[in-house]
Amino acid sequence: MTQTSEQLREFVEAGAELEHSRWARWQAWMFGMFPKNPDGSITLSAEKVAHWQRQIDAPYEKLTEGEKESDRKETRNYLPLLNALLLSERTRLEGLLPMMRGDF
Repeated sequence: MTQTSEQLREFVEAGAELEHSRWARWQAWMFGMFPKNPDGSITLSAEKVAHWQRQIDAPYEKLTEGEKESDRKETRNYLPLLNALLLSERTRLEGLLPMMRGDF
């Protein structure tokens, strides 16, 4: 496996871990939002279903500014991961510069 493909594999794994954390926060919030039924299930209110269905159906540009900011907040969680990948790639490429210039 090349260094680049290993970096991408690590990036995907770190991204998957981050995505799982995002999903788990959402699920914990959802489960805490509604009372549990006697069988352990939850029932979503019609109001919340309508609200979320509107968000599902809306393209990003039609979301409210608050909804957009919520999406931006989640996206910012990916920036350290992306930055680490870019810095690693920069370091790798800088290591190739002397060879490319013939300085070896």
